[in-house]
Amino acid sequence: MADNLKEYLSAYQKILNLLSTHFVRNVLRGLSVLGGGYAVAKVISLAEELFIGRYLGVQTYGTYLVILAISTIFSAVMALGIPKAVVKIVAEKNERIADVPVNAFFIAFFLSVAISLPVIIIGSSGWLLSLLGITLYQLVFGYVIAFLLTVYTVAQSFKLALYNMRYVIIADIVYWGVALAFFVLFRNLTLGLVGICVGSVVGSAVLIRKVPLTLSRFSLSTVRGLLPLSVYLGADTVIGLSAQQISILYLNIIASAYFVGVFGAHARSSIFLIVPLVTVVTMALYPRFCSIDKASRPQVGRYLAFLGVPVVVSVLLLSYVSGIVFLYIFRVQVIQSLLLLLAVYSALFFYNRVWDKLVTACEGAKIVAWGVVLGTITFLLIMVMFTPLLGGMQAIAAGMISNELIYGIVLLSWFKRHASGNQGPKTISDSDIAIL
Repeated sequence: MADNLKEYLSAYQKILNLLSTHFVRNVLRGLSVLGGGYAVAKVISLAEELFIGRYLGVQTYGTYLVILAISTIFSAVMALGIPKAVVKIVAEKNERIADVPVNAFFIAFFLSVAISLPVIIIGSSGWLLSLLGITLYQLVFGYVIAFLLTVYTVAQSFKLALYNMRYVIIADIVYWGVALAFFVLFRNLTLGLVGICVGSVVGSAVLIRKVPLTLSRFSLSTVRGLLPLSVYLGADTVIGLSAQQISILYLNIIASAYFVGVFGAHARSSIFLIVPLVTVVTMALYPRFCSIDKASRPQVGRYLAFLGVPVVVSVLLLSYVSGIVFLYIFRVQVIQSLLLLLAVYSALFFYNRVWDKLVTACEGAKIVAWGVVLGTITFLLIMVMFTPLLGGMQAIAAGMISNELIYGIVLLSWFKRHASGNQGPKTISDSDIAIL
């Protein structure tokens, strides 16, 4: 017990020593810019969702979530890890690579066209639409929003890679501000979705500003070099996001848009503060993780392990309390058991998303992908098996927790083997601090 306490105190002192390094100062500067701006953007986003739930009704909110689920699945495939690949290439080479933007957009456009084929097939078949539990209206809006969202996220990656955070913040505020304005002014789901499309276009224009996009820089050799890395880094995103959104469609099929709305209100309420927090932290950390000397990355991860329990407990409490508050504002009855399950999920989600960025930077993207695959399989199995026992909503929440548990175990197991295989002492030396 005394040895463990001494180890924790030693780790804490090392972390304090690291606070004076150039690395941490850069991270904190990025966090401050992203944190302030993202807070504004997410308040606007929260106002939009609250407006839909309170003034357009839970049923309409459920339909809105189904459309977002469709668009998220399509967008994950269209982007296919391109944003991660762009950030990794630019951050590691530490230079402006002028031929990356136009080639990244070419890949995204090609994938968008490829996705349009199954969309046309599904949309032209009433039987397929009925089987999936969606309407043509939801499918079309889901595809259009997915295409525009893909352009937006790819453009955003250029600014993140170069650490131009102010463009990211301005674009997000414009994006959500326009969407909210359309919903409030017209009080109509269709016109509100049009507002999301308009907001994404304007936000993309902000992000693309001063980005070289001349066709003369297009190169098939660059595309061939970028595409494998994009697939390699994006496989986990495609699988993970698709599984989460499939759960919304699954609930829509076995229940109705009303139940989707109730579950969505609980899920959004419990993670609404957590998702922006995760986004801010990982956006600031990932480029810095990629630029740290490879020999020092595992040692940085060791201190993330020391912070595991307090971080998870803190996020769990924040998620649960914020859920109670937001559900009251949503005017949706609180289901305590569901909210508690989602709070546990939120805590694990936050911790794992910091870990997977470090693991990816340590050339462990393949392990991240395998973790997502194993977690996704577990999630889907638990979701289906527990539905008769717990009901659709709580079965999905239980599946989400099981997904994060498996994912975290895979990441931490890989890190333990990686660190012990490449490092000797379990402390950060003065030379390591100088490197950081």
